[in-house]
Amino acid sequence: MLELIAAAALGTSSKMDFLPLGAVRTDPLLNPTCLSDHGKQRHSPATSRRPAMLCLSACYWRGSVHTFYGAAASLRPETTYDDMRAATLSSGNVEENKSLYWHPSVYIFEAGAYTLAPIWFASAYYVWETGKATAFPNAFNMIARANDARARSMAVCEAPQPCERADCSVPAAQDNWTPLQEECTGECARTNVFPAHACAVLEISFIFPTCWDGVSLESETMMEHVHYGTTAEEARFDGDCPASHPVKLPEIQLYFRVKPYLGGQYVFADGTRVPHADYFSGWNATELQHVLDSCENESDAASPDAFCSGEAKQKDSVAYLTYADAPKRQKEDDNIASTLAQHVHTLPAGTLQATVSAEAVSGVSTLPRGACSGEIIAAPGAEASPPPPPPRPGLPAEWARETSPVPSPPAAAGASPSPSPSPLAEDEVQDEGISTGVIVLLVLLGVGLIGILVVVYIFAVRPSMTKAKAVEGPNV
Repeated sequence: MLELIAAAALGTSSKMDFLPLGAVRTDPLLNPTCLSDHGKQRHSPATSRRPAMLCLSACYWRGSVHTFYGAAASLRPETTYDDMRAATLSSGNVEENKSLYWHPSVYIFEAGAYTLAPIWFASAYYVWETGKATAFPNAFNMIARANDARARSMAVCEAPQPCERADCSVPAAQDNWTPLQEECTGECARTNVFPAHACAVLEISFIFPTCWDGVSLESETMMEHVHYGTTAEEARFDGDCPASHPVKLPEIQLYFRVKPYLGGQYVFADGTRVPHADYFSGWNATELQHVLDSCENESDAASPDAFCSGEAKQKDSVAYLTYADAPKRQKEDDNIASTLAQHVHTLPAGTLQATVSAEAVSGVSTLPRGACSGEIIAAPGAEASPPPPPPRPGLPAEWARETSPVPSPPAAAGASPSPSPSPLAEDEVQDEGISTGVIVLLVLLGVGLIGILVVVYIFAVRPSMTKAKAVEGPNV
C-alpha cells in the first residue's frame, strides 16, 4: 500500500466557488441563435453566430432552462468568448476566471407545478500536475456527462431525513438513488441523482474530461474533441491520454448543492434525473498556463484548503490567482455561501426575463422546452427576431428555424477584427452545405433542362418549321 501511495503523482489543486448567476433557457454553445433545446444548432463560439449544422437525430439532446455560474455576461444565446472577457463582474470568486459553467436547472414538482429548486452555491476544483498540464485555449468548450462511470459522479445527501412534503411519492425513475457512481465501463446505468428522502443539503458532483485532441476548440456534440481515457485511472488528472487525444488538460471537478432538499419528486429541466454540464472557457490561456506551470501545493483531490493564492500549504507565497474573498483559508460551507454573497455578483431577480426572454421558468405547469420556440428579446440596438418560417415539407415544425439561414449581426462600432475561426472538422464544413447543396443541384438541373430544350428547338423544331413553310410556297 505504501508503495502505491509513493507512486501516486502529487497534484496541485485550486478551489473556486460560485453563486448561481441565474436561470434562463439559453445555451450559447449548442443554440447560439435561439432559445435552447439541446443539440439543434452549433457554432464556433469565438467568432461566429451562424448555425453550423442541421441535426436530425444523432445530435438531438434534451435540454432547456439552465443554471449559470461565472462571468456576468448577458447569457444571451449569442454570448461569445469576447463577451465573457469583457465582463467586469462575476458570480465566482476568482478574478482571472471569466469562464461560464452551466447545467440543466433543478426543479421540484408539486401540485402540478414545476418550481426552480434553490441552488446554494457551486464549486469548481481544478486539479493538475504542475508543469505537465496544458491550459484550455481561448474559447475552448466541452460537455461532461454524469452517466459515464469515468466522470466519477456522486450525489451526497447530508443529514438524511424523512420527506415531509404533502406528496412524497416519486416515479419509478427516481426510486433507484445511490450516493456513488456504480462501477462500470463506458456508458453507465447511472440514471438518478435525486433521493426520495429529504436532505439538509444534496451535493451533486462529477468531472470533465482531461484529454484533448490538441486541435479543435469544439466538436459536434462538444465531446468528440475531448476524452476521459479508456479506464477510470486514465480519467484522473495524472492518467495517461490516448493517442487520439494526447494533450493533458487540468481536471475540472464541478460540484453544485441543492439546499434545502425536501425529498419527493425532483427533475432536471431536460426531463432527466442525471446531470450534464457545459464548460465555456473564459480564461486568458497564457495567464492560466502560468498558474499550471508555477503553482504547487501537493493537493491531488478536491481540497477545501488549496487555492494557489499564497496559502500555507503552497510551496511558495505567490498569489497566482486573485480571490474576491481573500485571504483564503478553509471555511465551512455556511461561511463560504455567506462570504460569497458579500463579494461576488449575481443577476437581480427578473434581469434575464427583461434582457433575454420574458418566458416564465418557475412555477410552470410544464417544463419550458422546444427547439427555437419562444421569443428572444432583441439586444440593444438590434432588430427583433422575425417569427420562424414555416417548416420545410417532411420536417417537424420545431425544426423550422434551423433550416433557414441566420444572418450574422453587424460588428459593434470600434470593435477589433474578429480572430481567425477556430479549427473545425472537415465533416462540419460539409454538413453546413447540406441545404445549399440541394438548392444548387436543383438550379443546375433546371439550367440543364432549359439548355436541352433550346438545343432541341434549334436543331429539330426550327428546321422542321422552315421546311414546312417552304413546301407551302410563298403567299400570294
